Amino acid sequence: MKYFYLHGFASGINSAKAIFFKEQFANINIELECLDLNGKDFSRFTLSKVINELKIKFKQYDKITLIGSSMGGLISLNLVEMLRNIKKIILLAPALEFNSHWDKLVGNDNLIKWKKDGSLPIYNTGLNKEFLLHYGFYLDMQNIKDRDFNTKNVKIISFHGIHDKTIPIESSRNFSINNKVLLNELDSDHALTDALPEIWPKVAEFIIED
Repeated sequence: MKYFYLHGFASGINSAKAIFFKEQFANINIELECLDLNGKDFSRFTLSKVINELKIKFKQYDKITLIGSSMGGLISLNLVEMLRNIKKIILLAPALEFNSHWDKLVGNDNLIKWKKDGSLPIYNTGLNKEFLLHYGFYLDMQNIKDRDFNTKNVKIISFHGIHDKTIPIESSRNFSINNKVLLNELDSDHALTDALPEIWPKVAEFIIED
């Protein structure tokens, strides 16, 4: 089994969650590979490109477990419908129903300005730098599946904060009901960093289950 961590949008491999899980996996003698999804030029970032690159990369492995944080969770679920070797997924505040939240995340005025200007300033915490993200990212997202996934061939456990102001917990509740997935609702926000000590024992048990 190969284990990969997929970080969230405008995050990186040195995020608090990525470092935490890499260390915890190492403590039980499992290598967790944290993948940098930002690409060579984040200003031209699209989810379709990341999904296609990971699809090619993951084909070489027999069995895979993914940890997907926020948009990394959305990527994980899209890959499940393309690959049969993904056996388990740990979702951390997955960006489900993402295309329903644009007005709240960006604001209608900013969406109009983004389209007009062709780019929008986005600070990437993983790269510690601000980028002008091209409008093509928004257009690409309209074609990314963000709900109604077929997950019958994969085991999934999900964690979501009840105070999440980025991706409402209702999106994970909808997903868990429709896919019979165990959802752990936590007294936390979108980052979930304060809940990591509570999350880890459940993740550790999940990854060693048959």
